Amino acid sequence: MSCQQRCFVFIIQICGKRARILRWGRSGCIVSESFDFHENPHHLAAFFYGYSKLNPEHQGHDPTAKFATAQQESLLREAINRFVQDSKMEGREASSIMEPLDKGYIPYQVTVGAGENEFKLIIRKSFFDALGACGHSTRVYAAFDPERRKLLCLKDSWRNMEGGNQSEKDIYSHLCDSDIPRIAENIFIDDVKYIPRMSQETIANEPPEYVIQRTLTQELSPPAQDVPGWRKGCKPLREPIHCRLVLAPAFPLRLAKNSKEMVTAIRNAIECVYKAWDVKTYHRDVSSDNILIDPNAGGFLNDWDQAKNYSDNSIQTQDSRTVSRHLNDHI
Repeated sequence: MSCQQRCFVFIIQICGKRARILRWGRSGCIVSESFDFHENPHHLAAFFYGYSKLNPEHQGHDPTAKFATAQQESLLREAINRFVQDSKMEGREASSIMEPLDKGYIPYQVTVGAGENEFKLIIRKSFFDALGACGHSTRVYAAFDPERRKLLCLKDSWRNMEGGNQSEKDIYSHLCDSDIPRIAENIFIDDVKYIPRMSQETIANEPPEYVIQRTLTQELSPPAQDVPGWRKGCKPLREPIHCRLVLAPAFPLRLAKNSKEMVTAIRNAIECVYKAWDVKTYHRDVSSDNILIDPNAGGFLNDWDQAKNYSDNSIQTQDSRTVSRHLNDHI
């Protein structure tokens, strides 16, 4: 799930003569009862037969992504090569920028937006893999827009709906309305929407109805009062929603040309933190990975998916979070 464009995946776990069928999603795992596949081979046979009859969407593949053609992959390769040869790359290590061209990874064409706002992007390997099936699973890609003929940056993640958290789109909208400086100039940001396969096949004469891509594992989790004793006190499963953010290319802080460019980018990020605080917004995940260098503007603070508007600071919106707490406490 870290390398492919998937929403969930099935796994067969075998230990001796016994087996379980697992379905891993972004919020957790659904596990079947253990069974002896020597005495009951029909369980595995029924699973494999049923799985073979499913369409790609029901097998776990992301319906908004499909394999790119050789021509599309060539367009991405040419765009990255042109970017590396640009004068803005002078004095920077280019090897990390070339990582998305790794031939060990499958190129994809992903659909961003829906309806009139829909457009396609060509991607290959992410700059870093989000290991593990659960969680935000954030991946960042170099993406080529064939229509605009531009190289862009695509952030793909699963945001948390727990406690009514604000989406990154809402946070950016609030920051832009408040004229907060040193933030990314977003080309597009929204939840992933798609037309379910069944709707495409059965409702041919009606306008398509888009649905938001979200996980299902939490819906099959038993209510708190019905969980077994060993699970008492465990936190409920979250409900992640798939979202995508598209912005202009920028460089990570580690690719700064010199100390002046690095210090300028950090200064800009600190300015952004304080200005956001003035409009009651707390980033909560300030780290070197989230400070990016824009050769034209010096640098900016990215990744506001953990941010919170603290207009009512007494309300706790979630039980746990993953942030750079040691850094946040000092800034």
